[in-house]
Amino acid sequence: KPSKTERRRARIKAETTVRSTGKSDQTEAKKKVLSENAPRMDDGELLEFYKRIVCEVCDNQRMIRGEPLIDFGSWTALLRHSKEVHGHYKIFVQCPICGGKLRTKVTLWQHMDMHKHPDKYRCQVCSEVHQNMKEHMQNKHEERQYKCDLCGSKFPFKKRLVVHMKKMHAEKDVQCDQCQKSFTKYTIEDHKRSVHMARFVCEHCPKTFKIRFRLLKHMQEHDKSLRVATSVPCHICGQVMGDKYILSQHIKHMHAEQQSVNCDSCGKTFKNKRNLTVHLANVCMKMARMHPCSICDKQFRNLNRLKDHMATCTPL
Repeated sequence: KPSKTERRRARIKAETTVRSTGKSDQTEAKKKVLSENAPRMDDGELLEFYKRIVCEVCDNQRMIRGEPLIDFGSWTALLRHSKEVHGHYKIFVQCPICGGKLRTKVTLWQHMDMHKHPDKYRCQVCSEVHQNMKEHMQNKHEERQYKCDLCGSKFPFKKRLVVHMKKMHAEKDVQCDQCQKSFTKYTIEDHKRSVHMARFVCEHCPKTFKIRFRLLKHMQEHDKSLRVATSVPCHICGQVMGDKYILSQHIKHMHAEQQSVNCDSCGKTFKNKRNLTVHLANVCMKMARMHPCSICDKQFRNLNRLKDHMATCTPL
Protein backbone atom coordinates (compact mmCIF):
# COMPACT_ATOMS: atom_id res chain seq x y z
CA LYS A 1 0.00 0.00 0.00
CA PRO A 2 1.46 3.45 -1.00
CA SER A 3 2.46 5.67 1.88
CA LYS A 4 0.86 9.07 2.51
CA THR A 5 3.92 10.82 1.05
CA GLU A 6 3.85 8.69 -2.13
CA ARG A 7 0.15 9.35 -2.61
CA ARG A 8 0.72 13.11 -2.20
CA ARG A 9 3.58 13.04 -4.76
CA ALA A 10 1.42 11.12 -7.24
CA ARG A 11 -1.41 13.66 -6.82
CA ILE A 12 0.94 16.64 -7.35
CA LYS A 13 2.45 14.98 -10.45
CA ALA A 14 -1.02 14.37 -11.93
CA GLU A 15 -2.12 17.97 -11.26
CA THR A 16 1.11 19.35 -12.73
CA THR A 17 0.66 17.23 -15.89
CA VAL A 18 -2.89 18.53 -16.39
CA ARG A 19 -1.79 22.15 -15.90
CA SER A 20 1.18 21.87 -18.28
CA THR A 21 -0.58 20.00 -21.08
CA GLY A 22 -4.15 21.22 -20.59
CA LYS A 23 -5.30 17.60 -20.84
CA SER A 24 -6.82 15.25 -18.31
CA ASP A 25 -7.62 11.54 -18.28
CA GLN A 26 -11.26 12.47 -18.88
CA THR A 27 -10.33 14.51 -21.97
CA GLU A 28 -8.19 11.69 -23.33
CA ALA A 29 -11.03 9.22 -22.70
CA LYS A 30 -13.44 11.42 -24.67
CA LYS A 31 -10.95 11.63 -27.54
CA LYS A 32 -10.61 7.84 -27.55
CA VAL A 33 -14.41 7.40 -27.77
CA LEU A 34 -14.65 9.96 -30.61
CA SER A 35 -11.78 8.28 -32.44
CA GLU A 36 -13.38 4.85 -32.14
CA ASN A 37 -16.76 6.15 -33.37
CA ALA A 38 -15.33 8.23 -36.25
CA PRO A 39 -15.64 6.82 -39.80
CA ARG A 40 -12.59 4.98 -41.10
CA MET A 41 -11.00 7.34 -43.63
CA ASP A 42 -9.65 4.88 -46.18
CA ASP A 43 -7.19 6.39 -48.68
CA GLY A 44 -8.39 3.98 -51.37
CA GLU A 45 -11.97 5.23 -51.12
CA LEU A 46 -10.81 8.86 -51.17
CA LEU A 47 -8.64 8.21 -54.24
CA GLU A 48 -11.54 6.48 -56.01
CA PHE A 49 -13.70 9.59 -55.53
CA TYR A 50 -11.12 12.37 -56.07
CA LYS A 51 -9.39 10.50 -58.98
CA ARG A 52 -5.97 12.07 -58.37
CA ILE A 53 -4.22 13.50 -55.29
CA VAL A 54 -1.60 15.90 -56.64
CA CYS A 55 0.55 18.87 -55.63
CA GLU A 56 -0.80 21.90 -57.50
CA VAL A 57 2.52 23.78 -57.12
CA CYS A 58 4.67 21.02 -58.60
CA ASP A 59 2.12 20.21 -61.32
CA ASN A 60 2.33 23.75 -62.72
CA GLN A 61 6.14 23.69 -62.69
CA ARG A 62 6.26 20.23 -64.29
CA MET A 63 3.85 21.29 -67.03
CA ILE A 64 6.11 24.24 -67.87
CA ARG A 65 9.13 21.91 -68.10
CA GLY A 66 7.19 19.26 -70.02
CA GLU A 67 7.71 16.62 -67.31
CA PRO A 68 5.16 13.94 -66.32
CA LEU A 69 2.79 14.81 -63.47
CA ILE A 70 2.96 13.00 -60.11
CA ASP A 71 -0.02 11.32 -58.43
CA PHE A 72 0.75 10.83 -54.72
CA GLY A 73 -2.00 8.27 -54.16
CA SER A 74 -2.79 9.33 -50.60
CA TRP A 75 -3.31 12.46 -48.53
CA THR A 76 -0.52 11.42 -46.13
CA ALA A 77 2.01 11.15 -48.98
CA LEU A 78 0.99 14.59 -50.32
CA LEU A 79 1.31 16.07 -46.83
CA ARG A 80 4.80 14.60 -46.41
CA HIS A 81 5.85 15.88 -49.86
CA SER A 82 4.58 19.40 -49.14
CA LYS A 83 6.50 19.61 -45.87
CA GLU A 84 9.76 18.18 -47.26
CA VAL A 85 9.78 20.03 -50.61
CA HIS A 86 7.87 23.27 -49.94
CA GLY A 87 8.39 23.64 -46.19
CA HIS A 88 4.69 23.99 -45.31
CA TYR A 89 1.38 22.15 -45.11
CA LYS A 90 -0.61 24.65 -47.23
CA ILE A 91 -2.07 22.07 -49.62
CA PHE A 92 -5.49 21.21 -51.01
CA VAL A 93 -7.28 18.66 -53.15
CA GLN A 94 -9.91 19.82 -55.64
CA CYS A 95 -13.30 18.12 -55.84
CA PRO A 96 -13.89 16.63 -59.34
CA ILE A 97 -17.64 17.40 -59.08
CA CYS A 98 -17.99 20.96 -57.78
CA GLY A 99 -14.40 22.26 -57.79
CA GLY A 100 -14.32 22.84 -54.03
CA LYS A 101 -10.87 23.01 -52.41
CA LEU A 102 -10.41 20.68 -49.42
CA ARG A 103 -7.49 21.32 -47.08
CA THR A 104 -7.65 18.52 -44.49
CA LYS A 105 -8.27 14.78 -44.61
CA VAL A 106 -11.39 15.20 -42.45
CA THR A 107 -12.93 17.74 -44.86
CA LEU A 108 -11.97 15.49 -47.80
CA TRP A 109 -14.02 12.72 -46.22
CA GLN A 110 -16.95 14.97 -45.25
CA HIS A 111 -17.08 16.52 -48.72
CA MET A 112 -17.10 13.12 -50.41
CA ASP A 113 -19.85 11.98 -48.03
CA MET A 114 -21.87 15.11 -48.87
CA HIS A 115 -21.87 14.25 -52.58
CA LYS A 116 -22.68 10.59 -51.92
CA HIS A 117 -25.41 11.24 -49.31
CA PRO A 118 -26.71 14.79 -49.98
CA ASP A 119 -29.83 14.40 -47.81
CA LYS A 120 -27.64 14.22 -44.69
CA TYR A 121 -26.39 17.74 -45.48
CA ARG A 122 -29.65 19.32 -46.67
CA CYS A 123 -30.80 22.60 -45.10
CA GLN A 124 -34.24 22.31 -43.48
CA VAL A 125 -35.01 25.94 -44.41
CA CYS A 126 -34.08 26.20 -48.11
CA SER A 127 -33.26 22.56 -49.08
CA GLU A 128 -29.78 23.49 -50.32
CA VAL A 129 -26.96 21.00 -49.65
CA HIS A 130 -23.93 22.29 -47.72
CA GLN A 131 -20.97 20.62 -46.06
CA ASN A 132 -20.85 23.20 -43.25
CA MET A 133 -24.46 23.78 -42.20
CA LYS A 134 -23.57 26.21 -39.40
CA GLU A 135 -21.72 28.46 -41.84
CA HIS A 136 -24.57 28.20 -44.36
CA MET A 137 -27.14 29.25 -41.75
CA GLN A 138 -25.01 32.24 -40.75
CA ASN A 139 -24.45 33.22 -44.39
CA LYS A 140 -27.98 32.87 -45.69
CA HIS A 141 -30.58 32.67 -42.93
CA GLU A 142 -29.23 34.83 -40.11
CA GLU A 143 -28.92 38.60 -40.02
CA ARG A 144 -25.68 39.96 -41.48
CA GLN A 145 -24.54 42.53 -38.96
CA TYR A 146 -21.27 43.69 -40.55
CA LYS A 147 -21.90 46.30 -43.28
CA CYS A 148 -19.46 47.87 -45.73
CA ASP A 149 -19.74 51.67 -45.49
CA LEU A 150 -18.55 52.08 -49.09
CA CYS A 151 -20.88 49.80 -51.08
CA GLY A 152 -23.49 48.57 -48.58
CA SER A 153 -22.59 44.87 -48.79
CA LYS A 154 -23.32 42.95 -45.58
CA PHE A 155 -21.41 40.04 -44.07
CA PRO A 156 -22.08 37.55 -41.24
CA PHE A 157 -18.50 37.72 -39.95
CA LYS A 158 -16.16 40.65 -39.35
CA LYS A 159 -13.36 38.69 -41.01
CA ARG A 160 -15.35 38.50 -44.27
CA LEU A 161 -15.89 42.27 -44.18
CA VAL A 162 -12.15 42.84 -43.73
CA VAL A 163 -11.35 40.59 -46.72
CA HIS A 164 -14.02 42.39 -48.79
CA MET A 165 -12.53 45.81 -47.95
CA LYS A 166 -9.05 44.65 -48.92
CA LYS A 167 -10.06 43.05 -52.22
CA MET A 168 -12.77 45.45 -53.40
CA HIS A 169 -11.88 48.87 -51.99
CA ALA A 170 -8.12 48.95 -51.39
CA GLU A 171 -6.05 51.15 -53.67
CA LYS A 172 -4.80 49.44 -56.84
CA ASP A 173 -1.16 50.46 -56.54
CA VAL A 174 0.57 47.21 -57.58
CA GLN A 175 1.29 46.64 -61.27
CA CYS A 176 1.40 43.18 -62.85
CA ASP A 177 4.86 42.67 -64.38
CA GLN A 178 3.38 40.63 -67.26
CA CYS A 179 0.36 42.64 -68.46
CA GLN A 180 0.94 46.00 -66.68
CA LYS A 181 -2.59 46.08 -65.23
CA SER A 182 -3.00 47.50 -61.72
CA PHE A 183 -4.26 45.52 -58.71
CA THR A 184 -4.34 45.79 -54.95
CA LYS A 185 -1.59 44.02 -53.04
CA TYR A 186 -4.29 41.59 -51.87
CA THR A 187 -5.47 40.60 -55.38
CA ILE A 188 -2.30 40.64 -57.49
CA GLU A 189 -1.43 36.99 -56.69
CA ASP A 190 -4.99 35.83 -57.50
CA HIS A 191 -4.68 37.60 -60.87
CA LYS A 192 -1.33 35.98 -61.67
CA ARG A 193 -2.61 32.51 -60.74
CA SER A 194 -5.80 32.79 -62.78
CA VAL A 195 -4.38 34.56 -65.86
CA HIS A 196 -0.65 33.97 -66.24
CA MET A 197 0.08 30.57 -64.69
CA ALA A 198 0.57 27.43 -66.79
CA ARG A 199 -2.58 26.09 -68.40
CA PHE A 200 -3.90 22.54 -68.15
CA VAL A 201 -3.88 20.80 -71.54
CA CYS A 202 -6.34 18.10 -72.66
CA GLU A 203 -4.66 14.83 -73.70
CA HIS A 204 -7.26 14.19 -76.43
CA CYS A 205 -7.67 17.61 -78.10
CA PRO A 206 -5.89 21.01 -78.28
CA LYS A 207 -8.14 22.66 -75.67
CA THR A 208 -6.46 24.28 -72.64
CA PHE A 209 -7.88 25.31 -69.27
CA LYS A 210 -6.74 27.67 -66.52
CA ILE A 211 -7.75 25.38 -63.65
CA ARG A 212 -7.67 21.60 -63.22
CA PHE A 213 -11.37 21.36 -62.35
CA ARG A 214 -12.39 22.70 -65.80
CA LEU A 215 -10.03 20.24 -67.47
CA LEU A 216 -11.53 17.32 -65.52
CA LYS A 217 -15.04 18.43 -66.49
CA HIS A 218 -13.93 18.62 -70.13
CA MET A 219 -12.24 15.19 -69.96
CA GLN A 220 -15.63 13.68 -69.09
CA GLU A 221 -16.71 14.54 -72.66
CA HIS A 222 -13.98 12.24 -74.00
CA ASP A 223 -14.26 9.46 -71.41
CA LYS A 224 -17.73 8.51 -70.19
CA SER A 225 -16.25 6.45 -67.33
CA LEU A 226 -15.14 9.70 -65.68
CA ARG A 227 -18.68 11.01 -65.49
CA VAL A 228 -20.48 11.01 -62.16
CA ALA A 229 -24.22 10.34 -62.22
CA THR A 230 -25.22 13.58 -60.54
CA SER A 231 -26.80 15.54 -63.42
CA VAL A 232 -30.07 17.19 -62.42
CA PRO A 233 -32.58 19.21 -64.49
CA CYS A 234 -33.76 22.69 -63.53
CA HIS A 235 -37.44 22.48 -62.50
CA ILE A 236 -38.03 25.98 -63.95
CA CYS A 237 -36.46 25.90 -67.43
CA GLY A 238 -35.55 22.21 -67.87
CA GLN A 239 -31.85 22.86 -68.52
CA VAL A 240 -29.68 19.98 -67.22
CA MET A 241 -26.95 20.92 -64.72
CA GLY A 242 -23.84 18.92 -63.81
CA ASP A 243 -24.77 18.60 -60.13
CA LYS A 244 -27.00 20.07 -57.43
CA TYR A 245 -24.55 22.81 -56.49
CA ILE A 246 -24.36 24.08 -60.08
CA LEU A 247 -28.17 23.87 -60.23
CA SER A 248 -28.51 26.02 -57.10
CA GLN A 249 -26.16 28.63 -58.60
CA HIS A 250 -28.11 28.53 -61.88
CA ILE A 251 -31.43 29.17 -60.10
CA LYS A 252 -29.86 31.90 -57.96
CA HIS A 253 -28.50 33.86 -60.92
CA MET A 254 -30.99 33.02 -63.70
CA HIS A 255 -34.38 32.63 -62.03
CA ALA A 256 -34.27 34.55 -58.74
CA GLU A 257 -36.55 37.58 -58.64
CA GLN A 258 -34.40 40.62 -59.23
CA GLN A 259 -35.31 44.11 -58.04
CA SER A 260 -33.66 47.06 -59.77
CA VAL A 261 -31.44 49.28 -57.62
CA ASN A 262 -30.05 52.79 -58.08
CA CYS A 263 -26.57 54.14 -57.48
CA ASP A 264 -26.73 56.93 -54.88
CA SER A 265 -23.66 58.61 -56.37
CA CYS A 266 -24.56 58.93 -60.07
CA GLY A 267 -28.23 57.87 -60.23
CA LYS A 268 -27.73 55.00 -62.70
CA THR A 269 -30.15 52.04 -62.44
CA PHE A 270 -29.01 48.41 -62.33
CA LYS A 271 -30.91 45.12 -62.62
CA ASN A 272 -29.63 43.77 -59.32
CA LYS A 273 -27.42 44.55 -56.33
CA ARG A 274 -24.56 42.47 -57.74
CA ASN A 275 -24.29 44.69 -60.83
CA LEU A 276 -24.48 47.78 -58.61
CA THR A 277 -21.62 46.49 -56.45
CA VAL A 278 -19.42 45.96 -59.53
CA HIS A 279 -20.31 49.46 -60.76
CA LEU A 280 -19.45 51.05 -57.40
CA ALA A 281 -16.10 49.26 -57.20
CA ASN A 282 -15.10 50.15 -60.78
CA VAL A 283 -16.63 53.61 -61.30
CA CYS A 284 -18.07 55.69 -58.48
CA MET A 285 -15.81 54.52 -55.67
CA LYS A 286 -12.78 54.97 -57.93
CA MET A 287 -13.82 58.55 -58.63
CA ALA A 288 -14.27 59.16 -54.89
CA ARG A 289 -10.73 57.91 -54.27
CA MET A 290 -9.10 60.17 -56.89
CA HIS A 291 -6.25 62.38 -55.60
CA PRO A 292 -6.30 65.90 -57.14
CA CYS A 293 -3.19 67.98 -57.76
CA SER A 294 -3.27 71.20 -55.73
CA ILE A 295 -1.42 73.06 -58.51
CA CYS A 296 -3.34 72.01 -61.65
CA ASP A 297 -6.63 70.22 -62.41
CA LYS A 298 -5.17 66.74 -62.93
CA GLN A 299 -6.33 63.83 -60.76
CA PHE A 300 -4.61 60.53 -59.98
CA ARG A 301 -5.84 57.22 -58.59
CA ASN A 302 -2.40 56.34 -57.29
CA LEU A 303 -1.04 58.59 -54.52
CA ASN A 304 2.57 57.86 -55.51
CA ARG A 305 1.91 59.00 -59.08
CA LEU A 306 0.41 62.23 -57.71
CA LYS A 307 3.58 62.85 -55.69
CA ASP A 308 5.76 62.24 -58.78
CA HIS A 309 3.57 64.61 -60.78
CA MET A 310 3.65 67.38 -58.15
CA ALA A 311 7.45 67.21 -58.05
CA THR A 312 7.54 68.50 -61.64
CA CYS A 313 4.23 70.38 -61.86
CA THR A 314 4.44 74.17 -62.14
CA PRO A 315 1.57 76.70 -62.10
CA LEU A 316 0.53 78.08 -65.48
